[in-house]
Amino acid sequence: IVDSVMDGLLIGIVMGAGSTAGSMMAISLAVEMSFLGLTLANSLHGCSQFKSFLASWMGPAAIIIGAMLGAILSHVLSENVALYSGLMSFGTSALLFMVAEELLLESHQNGEDHIWWVDLQLYVGFLLSLMVGKMIPE
Repeated sequence: IVDSVMDGLLIGIVMGAGSTAGSMMAISLAVEMSFLGLTLANSLHGCSQFKSFLASWMGPAAIIIGAMLGAILSHVLSENVALYSGLMSFGTSALLFMVAEELLLESHQNGEDHIWWVDLQLYVGFLLSLMVGKMIPE
């Protein structure tokens, strides 16, 4: 739930920076959440209908609540340049931390040696997202 709220908060913050960046963020997180949903559906197999219903709706609801909070913060703080810059910096650092923390650490958790191409894929993904952002007109 905390991850979903943070993802939604980032969508709301990024939408304040621009619709292109917000759209890219929403599409990226939709892909991430689709895989998370598949994993959740598999793990809820055999649970009661109420528990399955509650678990399947909590994540999307948390994203919506986080996005509304992020949009409100972005709108309210847009008048103050220092606070708005701080909010954008928080959003950027939170996104980078979540990616590095979740992806890189999980890729090395099995006790295996460091695999150089796993890290390379992360940075190629960053580069591709920057290139796509440049290709989409404002």
